[in-house]
Amino acid sequence: MVSFSQMQGVSAHVHSYYESPIGLLLVRGSERGISSVLFVEGEREDAGVYEILQPCMDQLHAYFSGSQHNFHSLPLAIQSTDFQLQVWEYLITIPYGETRTYSQVAAGIGHPKAVRAVGSAVGRNPLSLLIPCHRVVPVSGEVGEYAHGAWRKEWLLRHEHSVLGA
Repeated sequence: MVSFSQMQGVSAHVHSYYESPIGLLLVRGSERGISSVLFVEGEREDAGVYEILQPCMDQLHAYFSGSQHNFHSLPLAIQSTDFQLQVWEYLITIPYGETRTYSQVAAGIGHPKAVRAVGSAVGRNPLSLLIPCHRVVPVSGEVGEYAHGAWRKEWLLRHEHSVLGA
């Protein structure tokens, strides 16, 4: 299971970039764990190759090549509210290639009336792919919104379905 650590105090962060099939990912972390994986636009800043980020980079490569279905072995170090953490922990349980609605997530964490709050927590996820917020869809069954573009969300869902042969 994933190990979450709530970030406290100051820790030296490093960053690197991963070229994915759907855009550049900025990966940040420290000795505590990975703190963000976000799609970025524009020019990349200088970044090194850091040993503490290498497991994440390797697993991103495996995910996009179709040989990895989760990121449970990576330590994650994020800042969040207790509610956000509850939502993000639930998202990690959504199986590869499957989706859940915002209302299913709300019910799954024991707050069935907190659908909008769940949507807000999903939208604030700093660990794209590692916490699979792309697997949460509206009750209408449409792809819905995604902080990094609905086209990316659609690509990720199709990618997972094609890997599974669904």
